[in-house]
Amino acid sequence: MHILVVQVVYWLALSTWFGGVLFIGVAAPIIFAHSGGKQSNFAGRAKREPGRAARDAVAGRSVGKLLSLLMKIQTRMRGGLLAALVGSGGSCR
Repeated sequence: MHILVVQVVYWLALSTWFGGVLFIGVAAPIIFAHSGGKQSNFAGRAKREPGRAARDAVAGRSVGKLLSLLMKIQTRMRGGLLAALVGSGGSCR
């Protein structure tokens, strides 16, 4: 029964990590595109488009907050996984 708990915590941690990475990979380009364009050639476009730098800054802060939240969740999952592995004696068979 205890091994089952360890496996559930392991797969929960792994799926949370993978889902978070996938979410950021999809969400970041959408956030930057929604702000008015792609994030490449920032310096050249900021001079030609007034307000562009502000929109990119808002998009950057939004993605930064998402990454910060993802790191907190992943740290908790890592702690749960470590506790489960220590509690099982290091055996996951």
